[in-house]
Amino acid sequence: MLWLAVRVIMNRVTHCPHCGQTVTVPAGLSGRKRVQCPLCRNQFGLEISESAVRVLAIDTASLGVATAGPTAARKRQPWQYRFDFGAIFSKTFSHYGSAFLAALVYFLLVFLLLIGVSIGVLVATFVLRLLGWIGAIILFVLLIALLAAAIPLMFGIVSACMSIARGKGWDVACFFQPFRNFGGFIMWYLGLIGLCIAFGVLAVAIIFGVIWLRQNFAAVALIIGGILLLGEGIALVGVLLRCFAISPMFLIDGYGINDAVKWNLKVTSHYKWLYWLVLLLLLFLVGLFNSIVGLALRFTLLAALGPLVGALVGLVASFVLNALVMPLTALPLAVAYVEMMKQIRRKTPRPA
Repeated sequence: MLWLAVRVIMNRVTHCPHCGQTVTVPAGLSGRKRVQCPLCRNQFGLEISESAVRVLAIDTASLGVATAGPTAARKRQPWQYRFDFGAIFSKTFSHYGSAFLAALVYFLLVFLLLIGVSIGVLVATFVLRLLGWIGAIILFVLLIALLAAAIPLMFGIVSACMSIARGKGWDVACFFQPFRNFGGFIMWYLGLIGLCIAFGVLAVAIIFGVIWLRQNFAAVALIIGGILLLGEGIALVGVLLRCFAISPMFLIDGYGINDAVKWNLKVTSHYKWLYWLVLLLLLFLVGLFNSIVGLALRFTLLAALGPLVGALVGLVASFVLNALVMPLTALPLAVAYVEMMKQIRRKTPRPA
């Protein structure tokens, strides 16, 4: 069999030449060994000595496998990428200043838009009241339209962070980038609402079933109900993670809703969902801490400065606090997505 030496890696830790997965060489091995990557299942060779571990790529032509070159690896799958938390948070902190400025401008823009929309709704309400029930219908449609328009804007800061993570910087246009895929974001939001309603109805049915069974089998009903609710919660988290968590970033990149969900499923398969779950839990804890600190700060200012001044100062303080924390929640997610896409870009078709 023909072996081609491709690199030398010390300390008995190496990487699969096909997918880059870290592979630890068991103690006691020596000489040339043929091993299988635990991640991509591709085979490759190791030449092990006391001082070095040499990675050897198998010449697949000698095995009778048709390839484009003498040492070509199998086609990489979308889930064959490395998830490096150290690199993600290192790049997050290196880009924090730019993301903080983007968050300041974003919150200021949203605040001004909210003021303008509030004034417009008040004026429209006063005018449409003169039209009776027809005016009420028009006002309801107007409010639905405003809500729909707000959905893509919610991901404006994520769009800016994605641009920052790609080294392109940001501008105000980044906040409106999601509107280019307006239909995709509306479908994403409707799917999310439908999923929550379905699981909510199922939870209510379980609770009523427990209440009905409790009349004769109290202990059994509580145990079964608890297990079912726990299982439903795990299933809900799984569906959200596999279908909804990363798809908004694919939508920002221009993918259709179907392709976005498909690629969300692909890049979170083969236990990669676990890495994204850990990252999202960390970001959730950061957001929760921000909410607790914001509420404590607001109540403190209200008690110290009075209702009017305390409310105004609290609004400014919350504005600055959210701008400080937002890069720590949106930017790591954007960096993780960008780094993942760099590794699978050749295998990920761009939208037409």
